[in-house]
Amino acid sequence: MKIKLLLLLALTAAGCTKKIDVNFPDQTSKPVLNLLMVKDSLMEARVTLSGYMNKSNDFPAVENAVVKLYEDGIFREEMTRLTKEEKVVYISTVKVRTGVTYRVTAAIPGYPEAEGSDVVPEPANAGEIKLKLIPTNSFYPKANITVELHDRAGEKNYYRIRLLRANKYDSNEGPRESRYAFKFTSGDPRDVIFGTKDRYEFFTDDAYFDGQRAKFIFVSGGTDDFRRVMVEVTTLTYNSYNYLFSAFMAHEKNDDPLAEKVIVFNNIVHGLGVVGGAAKQEYIVTP
Repeated sequence: MKIKLLLLLALTAAGCTKKIDVNFPDQTSKPVLNLLMVKDSLMEARVTLSGYMNKSNDFPAVENAVVKLYEDGIFREEMTRLTKEEKVVYISTVKVRTGVTYRVTAAIPGYPEAEGSDVVPEPANAGEIKLKLIPTNSFYPKANITVELHDRAGEKNYYRIRLLRANKYDSNEGPRESRYAFKFTSGDPRDVIFGTKDRYEFFTDDAYFDGQRAKFIFVSGGTDDFRRVMVEVTTLTYNSYNYLFSAFMAHEKNDDPLAEKVIVFNNIVHGLGVVGGAAKQEYIVTP
């Protein structure tokens, strides 16, 4: 018999999440602590228990957890529980900074205290970012999006890139902007993962371009409007990169009976999930 663990990935500072079901051997439920710490944003942690899904295809949130935040080993605060978009989350009052080691603990009655820690990386050093429309006979337009990164030498760096359609509009409350992620492929024919089919995100480390300039070309026909595109470049830590990338690969492969199963990375002591750091930058490009 299998149980399923719900991995809630904080994809943006706005709190967007993605659900990924990962099979684990049947076992006693464990605390699940998920927190992606984004530079200059408040922390937003989710605490659940691994186990069987309820009727709403979700795992019930733990509403009586005590979630504490430590900075460089010193207690900072107890995070506040609130309901956001019908989900129970635990929010900090301080914004995330670089140069600080954060540790977050989650105490749930009847379970050992779960905890995880990480730092927040420096933002990426981006170079040229541009968009070029591709002539096509199709009803839907296509475009090449070029992203150049200037990698910092002498350290291991991890990146995630996403493309979003960014539309401005007026509302009763004033000007607003809607964002919709769209699919794309890598333009590198040697890329056996991201060059084979459309996906919503691209992951890489600097194994092949440490300290150099790296240029990535993405091809997309995933939106009918390229007039205003946001390129999101996120630097990740070892913990956040391995968690997000392994969860991405699990989503890709674990439903394929012929593929080798992917084990999702975990850095939570006495539990499952991740406490990981990230620094996100956004760039607007037009044709």
